[in-house]
Amino acid sequence: MTEQAYFHSVAQQEAFNDLDVEEFEIVATLDNSTSDICQEMDGKHFPMKDYEPGVTAPPFHVWCRSITVPWFEDNY
Repeated sequence: MTEQAYFHSVAQQEAFNDLDVEEFEIVATLDNSTSDICQEMDGKHFPMKDYEPGVTAPPFHVWCRSITVPWFEDNY
């Protein structure tokens, strides 16, 4: 599952680049099993140039369930 999350993150990065997304946001699954690092990363956003799986993008740990979504300055 962790390897799948890594390749999903890499594919997401390519898709965001193809769509000219400028920034991305971390969205964690928040429940009783959520790790401390994912709780801290939830809601943070970064420029696409800083997208790096394991550092600023999931997976952050084994069995990580966090994902990335495009971030826009104005709310839709």
